[in-house]
Amino acid sequence: MKNASPSHVPVKELSRMAAADFPWLNSSAASQLARYISELLTWNAKINLIGKQDWLSAYRFLVQDSLHLAELLHRLDLPEHPLSLDLGAGAGLPGIPLRIVWPPGECLLVEPRQKRSLFLHHAVRTLDLQRTHVRTCRAGDLDPTSADLILSRAMCPWDELLPKVRPLLAPNGRVIVFSNQSWGPERICPPGWRMQEEVPYPVQPDLIRYFWVFSPIT
Repeated sequence: MKNASPSHVPVKELSRMAAADFPWLNSSAASQLARYISELLTWNAKINLIGKQDWLSAYRFLVQDSLHLAELLHRLDLPEHPLSLDLGAGAGLPGIPLRIVWPPGECLLVEPRQKRSLFLHHAVRTLDLQRTHVRTCRAGDLDPTSADLILSRAMCPWDELLPKVRPLLAPNGRVIVFSNQSWGPERICPPGWRMQEEVPYPVQPDLIRYFWVFSPIT
């Protein structure tokens, strides 16, 4: 029996694993997530999108964040048809897995690096993600808009990010930052911002990550 391709993702095993933490995830979404991871690993061998990963570590340490994020977004007071921006989208994280499981409104995946942008276009087309678009530019090159949600996994430090994205955010919008550390009393928001809430979530039993949710002061 031949060995499986390094980019092969066993859908049944992924579904079983995901169901333990996300019982709401249906089989169609699990198949889409498996296909995304497979495409990600295939392209990663060519242009190094995520470093050395297999499908299991890609799910656990990269894709799983988006599923926790979807649970958070369902309880935020966002419009019915929000405009979302994923800034520094890179390999499509968190935006592409998020759009598989949380598809309302329009989403822009913003990435200045050409090779990564090519992967994003390929992934959006291959997965047939509706109302999901790629912009090959820096966040500062976007026209002022009224985004209801801005996501940033690692574009720049959070205290630099907030002032930069203010022209892109609606008055009642939210900015969500991914962090490996808990918010502490030593951190102070830039003028015109407040830290709305911190949401911890497990990656592994001994590893916790955090969403920091910011809102503008109007």
